[in-house]
Amino acid sequence: GAGVSNKRNAYALSGKYNLGASNLGASYTKAGDMGATVNSGAKQISLRYGYTTSKRTELYAMYTQISNNAAGTYNFTDVAGVSSLAGAKLSGYGVGLRHTF
Repeated sequence: GAGVSNKRNAYALSGKYNLGASNLGASYTKAGDMGATVNSGAKQISLRYGYTTSKRTELYAMYTQISNNAAGTYNFTDVAGVSSLAGAKLSGYGVGLRHTF
């Protein structure tokens, strides 16, 4: 509401390791409690594998998981009306193609 300020601390750590045409990546993110709401934080871990098919093209696959604390409602999207239940554990897979021009 008006005049209400919610703040939280968060940090992320990520890395990537190249193995010839392949690469492995991982990231870890931790969000603290939102304002005065106890146990409203979450953790996210993501793992990624990529394969370079040419100088400008890469195929990749990724897995990610969000683990909400008891009152946490983090989700994969910020779209209004799409939310997760408090304390939910969410996971997802993705594949893609990246081509630079």
